[in-house]
Amino acid sequence: MITVVDAGIGHVKSVANMFLYLGHDAETRSSPRGLSASDRIVLPGVGSYDAGVSQLKLTGWFSYLQDLLDEVHLLGICLGMQLLGLESEESDSAGLG
Repeated sequence: MITVVDAGIGHVKSVANMFLYLGHDAETRSSPRGLSASDRIVLPGVGSYDAGVSQLKLTGWFSYLQDLLDEVHLLGICLGMQLLGLESEESDSAGLG
């Protein structure tokens, strides 16, 4: 199962539909509750770095992903990829690292 993070910062439906089109099971989730470290996670994002960090923290995804960053299979798309870094030149917020 592929989980597409729905933290309010990306086009989650189009990403989930792409996986379904390719023949993979995909679901969108607004919370990490119930996921295991063996799950595959996609973090899409559009917008500013600060807004992305804030939304991930608000929805509980930030701490979940930060704690399991070395254990989960994680793909960042656009802003999602930027959020995987330690920081951004456009922000004072720390990324997932």
